[in-house]
Amino acid sequence: MQGRPDMIPKMAGWVLMRQEEDATVLFNEETGEPFLLNETGGRILELADGTRTAGAITSELAAIYEADTSEIEADVMEILDVMAEKGLIVYL
Repeated sequence: MQGRPDMIPKMAGWVLMRQEEDATVLFNEETGEPFLLNETGGRILELADGTRTAGAITSELAAIYEADTSEIEADVMEILDVMAEKGLIVYL
């Protein structure tokens, strides 16, 4: 499923997460697959708590990284879509 900025992503209930010093480690209990996210991916997943739209997540990241929202929106949506494809998040 291709996400849109008005959709609300949330980490899937079958995903375990552990925060390491410089990365986020995930484990999909349904598939048995582990995943390693860099700092940006970890922040996106942290913000994907089921209360924010993908657009709001993009805006928050733009503020954190002092970037223009329009410049990072496509990247954030791509990361969310890959996470959804891998079963790490669901869109509400």
